[in-house]
Amino acid sequence: MTLESKNCLMLDEVTLALRRVRLIGPITLAVDEGEIVTVMGPSGSGKSSLLEYICGTLGPAFQASGNITLNGRHLNDLAAEQRRVGI
Repeated sequence: MTLESKNCLMLDEVTLALRRVRLIGPITLAVDEGEIVTVMGPSGSGKSSLLEYICGTLGPAFQASGNITLNGRHLNDLAAEQRRVGI
């Protein structure tokens, strides 16, 4: 796994919070093509919210920061339907 790889999902300093309480982060992670990553934690710890942030569907009650890149394409400023990511 390399942070320079073009065929990967990259999270760079991703942090999620709800009502100013940090749930996740900061996370820096690169998932290469064919790799599988498991995110584990108790209920309410932000696992599903992390997926929603990647997909672009995170609710307005959450605060999120950090960069998401998929195959060299920055996703942060794209609408959910333009990201071509689903769960």
